[in-house]
Amino acid sequence: MMPHPYSWFLPIGTGWLLLVGGCSTPPKSTTNVTRLVEDYYAFRPTEAIPPDITEAEGRRVQNTFVRLMGARSDAPAGYKVGLVTQASQQKYQVSGPVWGVLFPGMLLDNGASVPAQFGVHPLCEADLAVVVKDDAINQAKNVLDVARHLSHVVAFIELPDSIIATNLPVTGAMITAANVGARLAIVGQRAVMEPTAEFVASMATMSVTMKDQDGNILGRGKGSDILDHPLHSVLFLNEELHRAGQELKAGDLISLGGINMITPQSGQTITVVYEGLAAGMISASVQFQ
Repeated sequence: MMPHPYSWFLPIGTGWLLLVGGCSTPPKSTTNVTRLVEDYYAFRPTEAIPPDITEAEGRRVQNTFVRLMGARSDAPAGYKVGLVTQASQQKYQVSGPVWGVLFPGMLLDNGASVPAQFGVHPLCEADLAVVVKDDAINQAKNVLDVARHLSHVVAFIELPDSIIATNLPVTGAMITAANVGARLAIVGQRAVMEPTAEFVASMATMSVTMKDQDGNILGRGKGSDILDHPLHSVLFLNEELHRAGQELKAGDLISLGGINMITPQSGQTITVVYEGLAAGMISASVQFQ
């Protein structure tokens, strides 16, 4: 079988086994991280993550998963925030959003051509991203503070992939363990961030429309569909990274969360258009083979 065109790491075959849970009591769940990594790069459904894994255990599994991926890649390119709606949080039994890590090999140019079956359960998501300007963002207290320390707003199509086997009851903790489905993404047009109240307000009120190559509307939304304001995702991520002893740095790209999602089909060209942003319209597109 030919290697997948976006297999930018080789499977890891060393016998890592991560036991997650407290050391004072027997661990509740056992996750075979080697199997998780191998399943990820082999594009096959995984049963390596047990359904009873807790949120804390899921984070520890993700840390190991990401460390093993990072051993075969450049430094992480940034982060993604997921489960940004109340409905999705209730569905997956979490009290708030979740977050994962993005690597450079995941990020594709605007208009890139991608196999429709680029993963196990491939999805195409109208998203939005921002780029960190300086590390003072780690002290931001509100959305206007955040804007002062961002350089750009980016039209962003995420191409996530749920590799968790469909016979398992998926929870938010399992999603966290699997790095929140990070697989590929399209980095579209950019607008320079303006740290003004007007610009920040326009990020919430702008319209987001997903269209196909024939102009058919596949989804609509607004910036406020992401946690009531897209920059709330950055404040959430700040808190989570601080808790983990980490910080955002200049150049980090942050995927803020999904607005619309479809299952891609071969032959489709999907374009996401962002209108009403104070800096003007931006867009991103992807072609599916």
